[in-house]
Amino acid sequence: MKLLLCCLTLAFLGMGCQKQKALLNGYCWKEIAPNETIIINHNGERIIGPGLIELWGKYPYIFGSDGTGKYFILNMNKHTLLSFDSKDKFSIALKKNSLPDFFPRVSSTTRVYSNSRSVNLYDLTDSQRDKTRSDQFEDELQEKEAQTILN
Repeated sequence: MKLLLCCLTLAFLGMGCQKQKALLNGYCWKEIAPNETIIINHNGERIIGPGLIELWGKYPYIFGSDGTGKYFILNMNKHTLLSFDSKDKFSIALKKNSLPDFFPRVSSTTRVYSNSRSVNLYDLTDSQRDKTRSDQFEDELQEKEAQTILN
């Protein structure tokens, strides 16, 4: 009986240690294991991951990499998900939807890219996170028209 109680206590404590971040319209970014995250929809179904997801956003989109070499664009208002197996097709789709480049060039004269624009779940939930980058991400997910009306 003590063993069962101990196991249940550890299970509840472990569940409380999982990191998660609410996005828009019922979407949630959730840790399922160390360095392994998923994105679930408003119905609780996994739609992206598992992997070390890195993403960026611009209302109402989030877009990025699932950590396994696949890329995605999710419109959280229309509940549409586009998936890509190549960086090139992904970058073309970003441009077509007027979204920022996920792989900005560090220098226009080189083919060196920086993925500094992206955030991962730990950037948003850890106390030691890069607050500037997480605040920028949060700001990009805000509906700009609503902000303009309120200001």
